Amino acid sequence: MQNKIQTYIDKNANSTIQKRGQNLLKKNAIKDFIIDVNKDEITFLVQGSYVYEINIKNLKGNLKTSCNCPYDWGGICKHEVASLLYLKNYLQDNSNNNSGNKKELKNILSSTWQEIPDFKNISRQLIYSLSDAILFHRTENNYNYSFDSKLYEIKTGHCTFETNEYYRSNNVEFKITKDKLYSKCNCKTKNKGLCKHQICSLLTVKDKYGHKFFKNIEKNEIEKFKKETFDLYGIPQNENFNDWFTLKFDNKYIAKPKEKAVGLVKIKKYRSPEISLNNVLNRIDTTIDYKKQEDNLYISYVFSFVEKIKTNKYFELIEISGKPNKNKTDLSYIKKTENLRYYNNISLTEENEQLYNICKQLSFDNKSRSFFRDEEQIEDTFLKFAKFYFHKIEIIFSLLKGKRFIYKTTERNFYKRDLILTKLSEKIPKLHFKVYDDETFAYLSAYVTINNVDILINSEQLNLTHILIIEHNNTFYRINSIKEAFTIYQYYNSSGFLKIIKSEFDTFFEDFIKPISKYYPVEFNLSNFKNSIKQMIAKEKRLYISELGNFVIFNLTVIYDDKISINALTSGNYIEKNKNTIKTSFRDAEFEKEFLDFFKSLHPKLKKQFREDFLHLQIDDLLENYWFFDAFEKIRKNNIEVFGLNNLKNFKYSTNKAKINVNINSEEDWFDINIKINFGDASISLKNIKKAILKQDRFVKLDDGTIGIMPKEWFEKFEKYFRHGEIKGDKLKISKLKFSIIEELFKKIDYQEIFAELLEKKEKLKQFSKIKNVRPPQKLLGKLRDYQKAGYNWLNFLDEFKWGGILADDMGLGKTIQILAFLLKQKSKSKKANLIVVPTTLLFNWKNEIEKFTPDLNTLFYHGTSRKKEIKDFKKYNLIITTYGVMMQDIQILRKYLFNYIILDESQAIKNPNSKRFKAATIIRASNRIALTGTPIENNTFDLYAQTEFLNPGFLGSQKHFKENYSNPIDKEHDSVRASELQNLISPFILRRTKEQVAKELPPKTEDFVYCEMETEQRKVYDAFRNKYRNFLLNKIEDEGIGKSKIYIIEGLMKLRQICDSPEILSDKEDYGKESIKIKELTRHVKNKTGKHKILVFSQFVKMLKIISRELKKEKIEFEYLDGQSSQKNRQASVKNFQENKNVRVFLISLKAGGTGINLTAADYVYIFDPWWNPAVENQAIDRCYRIGQDKKVIAYRMICKNTIEEKIMKYQAKKQK
Repeated sequence: MQNKIQTYIDKNANSTIQKRGQNLLKKNAIKDFIIDVNKDEITFLVQGSYVYEINIKNLKGNLKTSCNCPYDWGGICKHEVASLLYLKNYLQDNSNNNSGNKKELKNILSSTWQEIPDFKNISRQLIYSLSDAILFHRTENNYNYSFDSKLYEIKTGHCTFETNEYYRSNNVEFKITKDKLYSKCNCKTKNKGLCKHQICSLLTVKDKYGHKFFKNIEKNEIEKFKKETFDLYGIPQNENFNDWFTLKFDNKYIAKPKEKAVGLVKIKKYRSPEISLNNVLNRIDTTIDYKKQEDNLYISYVFSFVEKIKTNKYFELIEISGKPNKNKTDLSYIKKTENLRYYNNISLTEENEQLYNICKQLSFDNKSRSFFRDEEQIEDTFLKFAKFYFHKIEIIFSLLKGKRFIYKTTERNFYKRDLILTKLSEKIPKLHFKVYDDETFAYLSAYVTINNVDILINSEQLNLTHILIIEHNNTFYRINSIKEAFTIYQYYNSSGFLKIIKSEFDTFFEDFIKPISKYYPVEFNLSNFKNSIKQMIAKEKRLYISELGNFVIFNLTVIYDDKISINALTSGNYIEKNKNTIKTSFRDAEFEKEFLDFFKSLHPKLKKQFREDFLHLQIDDLLENYWFFDAFEKIRKNNIEVFGLNNLKNFKYSTNKAKINVNINSEEDWFDINIKINFGDASISLKNIKKAILKQDRFVKLDDGTIGIMPKEWFEKFEKYFRHGEIKGDKLKISKLKFSIIEELFKKIDYQEIFAELLEKKEKLKQFSKIKNVRPPQKLLGKLRDYQKAGYNWLNFLDEFKWGGILADDMGLGKTIQILAFLLKQKSKSKKANLIVVPTTLLFNWKNEIEKFTPDLNTLFYHGTSRKKEIKDFKKYNLIITTYGVMMQDIQILRKYLFNYIILDESQAIKNPNSKRFKAATIIRASNRIALTGTPIENNTFDLYAQTEFLNPGFLGSQKHFKENYSNPIDKEHDSVRASELQNLISPFILRRTKEQVAKELPPKTEDFVYCEMETEQRKVYDAFRNKYRNFLLNKIEDEGIGKSKIYIIEGLMKLRQICDSPEILSDKEDYGKESIKIKELTRHVKNKTGKHKILVFSQFVKMLKIISRELKKEKIEFEYLDGQSSQKNRQASVKNFQENKNVRVFLISLKAGGTGINLTAADYVYIFDPWWNPAVENQAIDRCYRIGQDKKVIAYRMICKNTIEEKIMKYQAKKQK
């Protein structure tokens, strides 16, 4: 094993790193190690600038190591070497004397109390022994840097510390019980021993409060302090200390006054005599005078080079202040500005603040620069230092330009005598080389040009004060690049030149002179050589791209005549040696600078790079905001040829933007959309784009293997394409029914024929006046209002194009007469029967409307148990009316006949596309389809799907497609864009007018009937009571005569009227059931047919109103209530709430209690739940909302049960009104 470890070290560390590792081991830098047998690994803790963690894995296999130090020069670091050497020695002598043999700690939940032994002497060793080694060193490493703790609360025998780590805080408690110390933390983590917050708090105790802190919080010490505090202020000892003060501790106990003690002064014998208001005021005056004295201070800076070696790798910039002398040649009274800044006694400019920020960054106290204090690292970290300082020095020279009184020193804590005045120059020294010879040697010497004078690098006239600063004649010059600085550094610390015997000049030229000439100008003065000079002509710009790990490398190359390629980042000329001639070809500096400046301008990170071989960006930089798109577009426009892009393994993105060509062809039922998508020469199929869109992935694989990125705007547009179309091969098919969406998808339609087709349809639908006017049939009994005429025209328009549609006018606006007029027109166009499917409760409404308006339509009511289940007779009729129930029962019969039109009344009845009702409706054959409803959407947007699918199959795609693209985004996410898109899509096929829109055409008051057909149970009760009273009354009249039987007649009529409302109101003692067709119909109207309109419901039976109120509560419909028992106060409150509260839609009112004396103009729908013999009483009730102040049209409905006493009441009313 020992040989394996040594082999690993030799293979991965050079001799210098090994030597440093050995030195660390000798210095006892190994602080701890933990062996994990199960994972076959060891973790070492090694002291450097920080405590670093070294992980050694696979001890039994292929050895692997890692360290969290910043070393990144390849191979393993010195900390890994030290750990491996320690492990080797450990295995060799089986030594167990290190803390790796530390006592095993148990896992403890931090929120439970655990004992701290020997608490009267808190030491680092004690804390360490109670903690997991790694956790201890990690916490100690971050202690006071990103992790600190402070005393939060202290009381007798108990204290609490608050720890803060990156803005997260936790509380650590300590308590002393029976001379033992216990601790817990609210972080509730499991640890081997103490948690990190407990460790941090104990380190704070050790460092800030002293090792005897916990002894001091014992009862006797605190009580003693409390007694002394009360003595100071003359407070009686029997007072409660906590009423007066809060106990604090900061190396000593402190009593912080509470409200009761604020302003309290010590009694005379403890008071200092010099404390007085006068002294304080004098001190304030002094401060003001001092501020005035500081106004004429001059801010300047000192370069502190404290290494005291030939070339410094680091320095501090220190801000000072002073007063110019009389001649203004120097400063006196010089001091650092920290105190002046702290007391705000100094005037500062923006430049001062920028420089001060750099001063803090360069300070040796700055913890982020701890590597400067690790001398073993300094030796080989030129590049690290240069990168750190380069940009900062550039800013310093820029901001100090023209400044006087700049100093240098070799002291950190200096006096005026330690400072030497110096200057900063804006000029940049130019590095160049000279080649010359003497009788024996050929030389390559390095020079810098300063003020037009060539100075040898190692001349006594020059001082390389810092690796990036040259000093000449007491003036600082900054070096222009890191590579140039490194070259100067190498020659400065040697003789300043290289030489070789002349017989070896050829190899000297190839190995030293020619390589250096790529970067710096070289001047030749050789005795046996001729010099030839030529100006090269730049031909083209090239960009070579490669990758290095996660970086993309850019090589900028200029191709000159003679096919010479030059790296544009270098500055030397091209030289060649041919026998005894040296040819120097000068580059086009302006051409190359323009190329370099352009490329660096493409990204801010490129501007900050000063390499002289290549530029680089991380792959994430290229992808951020899709930078590479615009960048490569600019590169192409700049005629820069790109090489190597296709060879990248980690960056497979096409640099070409998507270009999309669209062609549209009009077929019989479809628009064929031919879409071609190209990224340069690469392309992608529609199917692959659809897959990417379904995954919400803008990255698409192209046919050349690269990845294209869909522009956001096209990504959104393709979503719409696929929502509305179907892919067939490489084409997209969009139904012509969706013509309204075509213009939105394709803003520019170049095909005149298609454009004209779309425009015609769009313009006709935009304004109903442009839809062909169709004369209503002559046999229509009744006049259509203007909006009804427009609806009639719209139905004929749909018929022309064979499209289905939904007539969705508000309840009460006459959908029935519009469709009957249309069907009367169809009678002359088709001999086929039309089928209307209605809810059972509306059969009688249709019968009445047909008799009233279109008696010329030969109608068959296909309903009831006695219906003839044969379709051969259908052709005898113009109109077949059936119910949804019969449609489902007889679907196998009905589907055999081809109807002219199938029309669904209350079409929301098929809103569930998985229901048998929907499936039955869709398989009935018909030339076209119409739906009627006042509420196309009852609950959510998905209600539209089934109705539209019935009318125009496939128009909205599949259920899944509609949910994902419309109903879910609209209902759950409130996506207004999708809602608008759907509205635009379906608008040609839905016609809806509200009462408000057509108010001018409506009469002030419209009265109508709601006919209800009792269901089985309610009908049984009604028939039983009718037969009972008929037999009873016949016997009574026969026995007692008609005069004495009137009371029994009235009673019988009353019972039958009550049953029409609900059998539930007959008796409290007997159960006749609760079935009520009227309640069902009323609830349906309130929820589904009246929108947000307000409604009055009148009944003469108070008990019936109570039953209705119960049903409204079940449906969570807000309402008000008024009957004869309501007090005047409640009556007024109910009326006010109904009138003003928009959430209250229904008002239940007793016919007698509310028939007169109240104003309810907020309502515009009235339901007379049970008819009264006297129509005047009902009219008075209707007039509660139809009166002065009413700005809406009022629609009143009387609810009538068919084949009951209520029909006779209506006939009686009609007779009485005549």
